[in-house]
Amino acid sequence: MSSNSSVLADSSEPAAIVINLMSTFGAVMVGSFLSAILWGISTFQVYLYFMTYYDSDSWKMKALVGSHPDYHRTYQTDQSIKIAFLWACDTANEVLIIKANFRVPILNWGDVSGINNQQLELMDHTVTEALVIILVQGWFIRRIYLFNKGRWYMALLMFVLSCWLMIGTIVYLIFGYGRFISTLSTQREVALNMTLRAAAVVVDIAIAVNMIYLLRAQNSVLFKSSRRMVNRILLLSVNSSFVTAVFATTTLILLASQPQNLYYCIPELSLCTVYFSSLLANLNARNYIRGEQNTINTFSSINFHTGGISLQTLPRQQSTNGGSLTQGTKGSTMVIGVETSTAVKSDVTAFDQEESFATTKHDIV
Repeated sequence: MSSNSSVLADSSEPAAIVINLMSTFGAVMVGSFLSAILWGISTFQVYLYFMTYYDSDSWKMKALVGSHPDYHRTYQTDQSIKIAFLWACDTANEVLIIKANFRVPILNWGDVSGINNQQLELMDHTVTEALVIILVQGWFIRRIYLFNKGRWYMALLMFVLSCWLMIGTIVYLIFGYGRFISTLSTQREVALNMTLRAAAVVVDIAIAVNMIYLLRAQNSVLFKSSRRMVNRILLLSVNSSFVTAVFATTTLILLASQPQNLYYCIPELSLCTVYFSSLLANLNARNYIRGEQNTINTFSSINFHTGGISLQTLPRQQSTNGGSLTQGTKGSTMVIGVETSTAVKSDVTAFDQEESFATTKHDIV
């Protein structure tokens, strides 16, 4: 009798509802995990940036940069503030992504009706994402403008395409914000979303192509040291644009192939951090691009004599750029040989190009 009652009790319980959410919330969850990992990497890059350039980059900020007599320092100041601002935007973007994963599976667990509702945090994140992408692409476009010696037409075209990211995002939100999640799969919303991703891909590829063309043109007339720096800028710029273009292209392909699902969110949620990291990679590599080396020589006692320098002890010695050190026993003389170079008449043209390049290289790197 008791067994029959238990069977009746079990049969009275409602059947469990099994729903496969991989194409929607599952894709968003995977994308948020990837985004969180990349955010941690970019935060570490920010730490490296301020540890390396904190002493040289003053915190006194000008509202606009351009006419200040100490342009380089003022530019570096503006750069530091931009990095702090971009990191704040990237962090806010990550908070919005994580919060979107809590509403349905955590805060409203068991409420099946919430599955069809739009997660507003994911819509809000598109604004911060567009802002960061525009600022980062603008930094690379400015590089091209400087290398192109003020010829603005190509830079303007890329900047207009980049600005469409923000304009198109606003239009996208006007038609889709606060509605059912199925609204994002309508033809109008998908078309708008695809134009945003396509614009990002085109700008990234255009940046890489222009940098290759302009830097290769500079390479033939510069001195060896500057050619080395140009090659390093070229390698870093192409790699940075390649990574961002791969993420943006993958997003575009997934959106075009499966517009009814949210698989495109897997790479899309990381776009903000990927673009920010590409900028940080270029800034943190400035010393490498310039060919600077951190060499330290510690001497316990240095006595200056006429005609040379006598070093009594040499606890540590490292090689230096452009010179050679010869160390003997204690109390001996260390001979320092310094390489020098002279310019001849045949180098006049190259020197003019070198001087022109030197006026912009601080702004570029």
